[in-house]
Amino acid sequence: NKINGKFHGQLHDQNDLDHEIDHEIDLKKDDIIDVFPKTISTLFPLWKPSTEKVEDVEIESKGTNDMLIFQPFNELLKERFEGYIQPRYERIGQQLYDALVEKCRLWKHLRSLAGLYFMQQGESMHLLCDVLFDRIDKKQMWYDTYILNDIFLNTVRKWKWLDGGLVSVWIDDIPGKKPNITTVRVFEKIVIEYRIPWPINNIMQSKTLQYYKRIAVFLLQVKRAKYLLERLSFSHLSRDNEMAEKTTAMVLFYGVRIKLIWFLNTIWDYAMRNILLSETENFYKKLEKVFDIDEMVSLHDHYIHAVYNRCLLSDKTIPIHKSILDVLDLTIQFSILYTRYQGENISFYDHSRDGKSKKYEDTSDSDSDTFLTDDDDDEWNGQNTNGEPIIPVQVDYEVFLEGLSRIDKEFNRNKEFISNSVQTIARVGGFWWFDALALALG
Repeated sequence: NKINGKFHGQLHDQNDLDHEIDHEIDLKKDDIIDVFPKTISTLFPLWKPSTEKVEDVEIESKGTNDMLIFQPFNELLKERFEGYIQPRYERIGQQLYDALVEKCRLWKHLRSLAGLYFMQQGESMHLLCDVLFDRIDKKQMWYDTYILNDIFLNTVRKWKWLDGGLVSVWIDDIPGKKPNITTVRVFEKIVIEYRIPWPINNIMQSKTLQYYKRIAVFLLQVKRAKYLLERLSFSHLSRDNEMAEKTTAMVLFYGVRIKLIWFLNTIWDYAMRNILLSETENFYKKLEKVFDIDEMVSLHDHYIHAVYNRCLLSDKTIPIHKSILDVLDLTIQFSILYTRYQGENISFYDHSRDGKSKKYEDTSDSDSDTFLTDDDDDEWNGQNTNGEPIIPVQVDYEVFLEGLSRIDKEFNRNKEFISNSVQTIARVGGFWWFDALALALG
């Protein structure tokens, strides 16, 4: 009993001490709130001053979640910090954007890239391609860095939209090596370099220029194939009296030509109009609405990767791209085949060749499956007195028909593979652009 009594006495003393401490804390709390009312109300906007009645506080606090009574300090600090920083950040960002646009000519460089690599400045790059292709067909020197760069700079000198001092062209191949002009893959060795000045190069970084160059090469390859088909001359196809053989060969000839033209126009329209033109305009619209440098870099990277992938140039679509190049090579073989068995290939608008038409010394070739020419071995030795192309005296329509049949068979095989592959990718990934291309390819 004595021990219990002593324990209860100590417990009673401890309770009295706790009550005194609680009372002292309440007094101190009220003093702090009274002395710093603004600070407390700012940090804790839902805190009620001690001057209010306890009953009112209890009524207002009923039904309120205890976790929502006090706003966390870090969230409150974040709100105040953002409110202080955001307007200053926007003002400085807008000043930087204005400096890039007005003093550093951001938009001029963007349009120069699109015009140079994507051929989006009228007929400028198309005329340059015609100059290059004409030199190739005339068997003049072009596969040389000095000559090619001179041709390019002399042509772009008249263009106001491009600063010629920022552009250079060279051949990424062994100096003096003979080009294989029987394939469009020869243009993969041409490098068109656009030197983006500082500080614009922080937005359009050098690694993204590799995508620009690959797209430019692809457009140049398609352009070359279109050029060869569009310049064929058919004025002497009715000279032969062997109607049976001639009719069969000519029907297949026109059929294959129409297929090739249709395929090239489909690929060209898809790349130029559906992808490059539309995505470039979309990119420009988005870029006008932002001023943050990081966001500008992100927009540009997304834009160039999008057009690169949609032009079937990514690693995942390498087989499709190779099949497209095979069809482009078939176009070159088709042009060489026609030239060999029907006469010289003359452009309708090439007046420089008037009176200078020539023919091959050996118009017959025992190997019907090979339609390749050698620039050094092929010689031209004569011309028509009327300035018209000299045509082979005899045409072996059987060999001509075999060559056309082979080209037609390879075209159908590649076309089916490309169409089916693109359609599969469109269905699996839900890509509308590939779906449109598959629909256009039938």
